[in-house]
Amino acid sequence: RSLTAGWTGAASFLAWIVSDQWLFLSFALKAGIWLFLLPVLFTVSHRMLPFFSSSVLSNYKVIQPRWSLQLMLVASALHLLLDISHLPQWLFIADIPMAMVALYHTIKWQFKRSFADRLLAVLHMAFLWLGLSMLLFSIQSLYLLVSGELILGKGPLHALTIGFFSALLVAMASRVTMGHSGRMLILDNRSWYLFIGIQLTAVLRIFADINLINSILGLSFNVIASLCWLTCIGVWVSRYAPMYITARVDGRPG
Repeated sequence: RSLTAGWTGAASFLAWIVSDQWLFLSFALKAGIWLFLLPVLFTVSHRMLPFFSSSVLSNYKVIQPRWSLQLMLVASALHLLLDISHLPQWLFIADIPMAMVALYHTIKWQFKRSFADRLLAVLHMAFLWLGLSMLLFSIQSLYLLVSGELILGKGPLHALTIGFFSALLVAMASRVTMGHSGRMLILDNRSWYLFIGIQLTAVLRIFADINLINSILGLSFNVIASLCWLTCIGVWVSRYAPMYITARVDGRPG
């Protein structure tokens, strides 16, 4: 279903190119987030985080409730529906349940224990951003309903896209790259700190959309966040790209 939604978004983007109608572009961008990326990455997390955790942590209880998958899919679609209906003040109806489900899994998947292994911890750290981002969306929506003001701008969206989407992709790609290149599944210091840098990028990008923080500190958080992002991704590419064009270190084919 999510893949079908992804193709629908791509078709809408193509329709925008052909027709130059802004509504097609708007739908493509929003559907890509709420009908494709969030459902797919939550589903991947739901399946893989408990599996990876159980292979590293002793006496680990795997928790993968089916109801949470269904609830996240419905709530994510509801968020999109409210958004395209121009009802941002009511987004909390969808966002609060998503925040609760995500934070529930963060606790049940034993976030604190994941720091026993850095490669496992980065996955859990990335997933934590899903719950935090939906909390920010909820706060923004509720405040908008009461006061008519957007106090966080696009901060919640950056928390979701940088904190959860990007960080999880980097964490997963790092693990898979090391595994399929015959390397030990150990996160070195350089990879650990670049991942911390991605977390910092998400925080800085959120700050950039909060006018009060910008006015008090007088800093251009947008520029700082961009530099931090480019540095972290550059370091990641320099560390992992060579693994794709060299032979496996364990001598096996591939």
